[in-house]
Amino acid sequence: MTRPPTFFLAGTVQGSQADQGTVDQSYRTELRRLVTAHFPNAVVHCPVSMLHARYAGKESLLAAEFSRLNTEQPLQRSEYPDAVASVVESFREFVELAGQCDVLIAYLPGNEASMGTAMELWSAFERDRIIIVISKMTQHLAVLSAATLIVGSIEALGEVLSNRWLHHALEQKGDQP
Repeated sequence: MTRPPTFFLAGTVQGSQADQGTVDQSYRTELRRLVTAHFPNAVVHCPVSMLHARYAGKESLLAAEFSRLNTEQPLQRSEYPDAVASVVESFREFVELAGQCDVLIAYLPGNEASMGTAMELWSAFERDRIIIVISKMTQHLAVLSAATLIVGSIEALGEVLSNRWLHHALEQKGDQP
């Protein structure tokens, strides 16, 4: 590969929570650290960081607008509040970006599925990207259908990166548009 590899860090944000709560996102820092330790020139995309940057200072407005969605049924896309529609469009952009990166690393802890991560996995799979899933869900069809490699922990990912499996996989793929 003649250019720096690109990575997309996917993983559970809301999971199966019905409200606006999120799961601990500290894993993203560790994933970024591991990637850049083994690929110092890598371009690493994290959708959570991109959302925070894009909507900095608007958290209260977004929370209020998303809260309104819980009481409006049925809910048509054309009736989304502007702030919600903007975040939805950002999410779609991130799903597209997931498919453009050379490598997608998805973190799915425990047994909690993530609809957003599933969409990002599919985007990368459809474009024949390298997909590493960190999960114990080795019988989940979405994971099995998309993953190039499944590892059980972030530590196991570190071992895979140390043994240069990903370097070799990227060399086999060659440069991709």
